Amino acid sequence: MAGPIRRRFTLTDLPMVGLAVWALAFPRPYLVCLAALALLPVAVLPLFNRLGADTGAQARPAWMASLAGLAGVAGVLLALRAGMDFRLLDWKLSLALGALLGAALAAAVAPQLLTLPARLVMLALALAAALAWGWGLGVAANGLFDRAPPVIHAAKVLGRRVSRGSRSKSYFLDIAPTNIAGLGDSVSVGFSLYRRVGVGDEVCIDEHAGALHWRWFKIRTCRPDPAALTFAPLHAPFRAS
Repeated sequence: MAGPIRRRFTLTDLPMVGLAVWALAFPRPYLVCLAALALLPVAVLPLFNRLGADTGAQARPAWMASLAGLAGVAGVLLALRAGMDFRLLDWKLSLALGALLGAALAAAVAPQLLTLPARLVMLALALAAALAWGWGLGVAANGLFDRAPPVIHAAKVLGRRVSRGSRSKSYFLDIAPTNIAGLGDSVSVGFSLYRRVGVGDEVCIDEHAGALHWRWFKIRTCRPDPAALTFAPLHAPFRAS
């Protein structure tokens, strides 16, 4: 019995890796990627519950753990993708909605998870992934369906710094004070923007109202005529910054 279970775990690892590469490295077509991350945890529920009811299947725990893992990875990736693309200024309501949606999803899978080995660990992981999924779903919807034009702020770059971790680097710009509530004077940015601006340059910060009234922002280089900018919400995460 160990052979088939081990083989199935190996095969189901591949979609998880592929999903992570797609979501984090090259999330295009963008809407298709976000839709896949949002719908996958819900789409596997019928199959998950069907496997849970099939008590005679020898490989049932392995398949259920694999499906739960795939759905959990999708939920976490949705939160990461949405958090990077739609950077929130207003957090409280997003956390409340995320908790509500996540709790509902976790409750739907909890009865079957409790039949598996290490059920408490599985339940804790599922709850964490479900909460991430719920938050990411709300943040993505708030940004994607935002049709209001942004308020554009210009800020001078006062400093640049790099924070080095054990395996990664984070890039920050210190900017002059703005009147954007909730935005500090040090903003994390991607390497592409970091290498294109220097101390004394100006960056533009697009402040968006959000479809759910959760303000979010995007920081980018300023164009010659910022007032002439048009905003296309569905493509905004991949515009030059």
